[in-house]
Amino acid sequence: MKHYDIIFSDIDGTFLNSDHQVTEKTKREVQRVTALGIPFVLSSSRMPEAILPVQHMAGIKQPMIAYGGSLILAENGDVLYSEGLETDKAYQVGQFVEKEFGEVSWNIYSSHKWLCAAPKSVYVIKEEEITGAKSTEGTLEEIHSWELIHKILCIGEPEMISDLETALKENFTDLLIAKSAPTYLEITSSHINKGEAMEIFCKKKGISIENTLVFGDNYNDLDMFQRAGTSYVMANAPEEIKQKAENLTEDHNNDGIASILSKLF
Repeated sequence: MKHYDIIFSDIDGTFLNSDHQVTEKTKREVQRVTALGIPFVLSSSRMPEAILPVQHMAGIKQPMIAYGGSLILAENGDVLYSEGLETDKAYQVGQFVEKEFGEVSWNIYSSHKWLCAAPKSVYVIKEEEITGAKSTEGTLEEIHSWELIHKILCIGEPEMISDLETALKENFTDLLIAKSAPTYLEITSSHINKGEAMEIFCKKKGISIENTLVFGDNYNDLDMFQRAGTSYVMANAPEEIKQKAENLTEDHNNDGIASILSKLF
């Protein structure tokens, strides 16, 4: 049986079920594996404050990859890696969204800060409820005092988000633009993605990329699939993603991660 030194997992649609909870079986298996000394690293587009509650829910304290790879934090919260957009570029994107897609809600993140347009839209309120993190209302001008932008998140109706994705890719060719859900569009630095962050983390820890195990369910997980020693896609993933993945497991509501961990460890 193949040897694994580390596990990376997406959160939404992968580690969490459709009720945004960690199942008891998944919790037990993850705790059992980490007790063996194998790190279980959550890799997500979420901000750190939205990843910590998931770790607490699972009863683990581990490193994390936030903002789709733009920020890597050690178990104690120390910054291991940070990459992002210049504030001027983020401001340009925000202005474009406001002018051309006014019904879409923009959200701008930097480290532990989350700024949204005032007043908070229903999309932002729902995102706060799901993640447990809290946003601050403000204007785009406020980010000029920030050092670095780790992520821009645009939330809206699926058709509007698809149109926005097309428009942004035409006008901002130097950015990484990808959906993490039909209603979510993530904009980050083109120099980083989840797969790159995974590789950076492994190099810092002296772990061979061949000994990595990855779980994911969406487009922004593809870079992890391509680099991982072994990858599993959830059964609830889009068909296009399932076709590109190495292995298939059960969906996030039926302990897809737990079933693989129990077999491999």
